[in-house]
Amino acid sequence: MRKWDKKTLNELKDYYSLMYEYSSNDPFQQNEYYNTISSLNYIASLNTGLHIALPSKVKYVDVVNSDLGILSTYGHYCPILRTMQPHYDNYYIGNSNLKNVKSDPKKLLQVTDDFYEDFYDTITLSYREIRKWFDTNMMFFNISKDKICSGETYGVYGTGISFYSIGIANTIQDYISVIHEAAHGINNNVNPNIMYDQEKYCFIEADALFMELIGADFVANSLNAKKEIFKLKLDTLKDYLYSCDVICTKMDMYNELSKNDKYNKKEAISFLKNGLGCDKQYIKDVTETYISELFHYIISYLTAIELYQLYKTDPDAAIIHYIQIRDIKGLSNVEYLEYVRSLGINPGENLEAYISSLLKIDKEKKLIYEKKI
Repeated sequence: MRKWDKKTLNELKDYYSLMYEYSSNDPFQQNEYYNTISSLNYIASLNTGLHIALPSKVKYVDVVNSDLGILSTYGHYCPILRTMQPHYDNYYIGNSNLKNVKSDPKKLLQVTDDFYEDFYDTITLSYREIRKWFDTNMMFFNISKDKICSGETYGVYGTGISFYSIGIANTIQDYISVIHEAAHGINNNVNPNIMYDQEKYCFIEADALFMELIGADFVANSLNAKKEIFKLKLDTLKDYLYSCDVICTKMDMYNELSKNDKYNKKEAISFLKNGLGCDKQYIKDVTETYISELFHYIISYLTAIELYQLYKTDPDAAIIHYIQIRDIKGLSNVEYLEYVRSLGINPGENLEAYISSLLKIDKEKKLIYEKKI
């Protein structure tokens, strides 16, 4: 396992601690430096690689309070999820069982380098800027193949510097994870503090998921891994369709139950089991999963698919819109959605076309097919 360089972290903390002291006559700037130091202390506390896999105890009341807050704040995004939900019931997607591949950090970074160098524009230049730090700020550690989350990026407040945590499962997913997290690093480098913009919450993953989709095609060709990448795309689609269905079920449950019964876990379980016929695992996912953990990924994924579908026919236009969405800032969460739509990018509009492209690949209908009603 390779951890973050402690010397680099300590040097950054020492520097910003000094700047904090020197800015005592400027309360605003001093508060900014305080936030920088706090983010560095938090990142330093995670220098183990174990934080991704650690389970947390969930209190049902906390889940409900959080969910209702998200739905109240971002409720105008909910119709997008409603248009996605039927696809969960309409398609069967089997288990892919990704093959084992050798994923040493050197090879993962070489493929990522090749991918981002292929752009020959501002994306390449931005990647080169963050690449200089990878030896000190990119952590690698082993994880099991069943882990859905295999990478995380932490932005140092106010600096444009990021620290990366990459789990290696020795599958093709590892290559895509590095490409994905590097995209976050580029975004944070170009737009410092964008990760702290709660108004942009629903689109904060869109740029990285778009890079993930076109990066997957690059990996498929460069590593002769088309079959594995196809299976990975199906895994990803399956996860997001399921997550969307869970959120929509939560919305139905909150709408049906009384104010008091919403907070009563027994009533919630009874509604899910007897009212909707949900199985034990699904009930557990509905009652123990926070909407906040899934909501932004789904909206961002649907946005990325729109960019990806455009990229197939007009790469230049897709890259321009990618940069526009990545770099826009200072809006309300309603305005962010309006802005994205003003570009002609309507999250979810071409999901059916994307799924159809996957159906065409699986000619033997072993991994994905449309259910016959």
